[in-house]
Amino acid sequence: MDEFDALDDDRLFKSIRIRRIVAFMIDGLIIIAALSIFAVFGVFTLILTLGLAKPLLVLAAAALPLAYHTFMIGSRGHATLGMRVMGLRVVRDDGSDPDFMHAAIQTVVFYFSTGVTNFLILLVSFFNDRGRCLHDYLSDSVVVNDLPEAYYDQADLNDWRDSTSTSR
Repeated sequence: MDEFDALDDDRLFKSIRIRRIVAFMIDGLIIIAALSIFAVFGVFTLILTLGLAKPLLVLAAAALPLAYHTFMIGSRGHATLGMRVMGLRVVRDDGSDPDFMHAAIQTVVFYFSTGVTNFLILLVSFFNDRGRCLHDYLSDSVVVNDLPEAYYDQADLNDWRDSTSTSR
């Protein structure tokens, strides 16, 4: 029996590497802007608390990028703002949508692996057809082009279902 691969369409991966790079830069700018705003409020908080809130503010600043990626990928659009601008979304290996736990795992693995290897680990994407990075493999994720519903060919899925039901 043939197994249906929900991610077998080449259109899902067209120009995926360059789109991911631009999306990452957009997300970086968004995070820098958010951290800048946070820093302004942080200065006032430090003054009001006479510096006692510094450890809490440092933890909050470190958690902001993690929260951004986790909540955006785990939310309904399954993409960060940069990914949405570039027409990308995150799916699981089986084509299903990631939940918040899956998004958190992917985000933590991404920041850990890029932090330890100084972003060199992202070169893994050049050695596979789908442009997957190490954190994608470790979290069972795939970043795909977010094609409009009209692009999805339900006839292929129906043909596959018909062929498997008649072979039983």
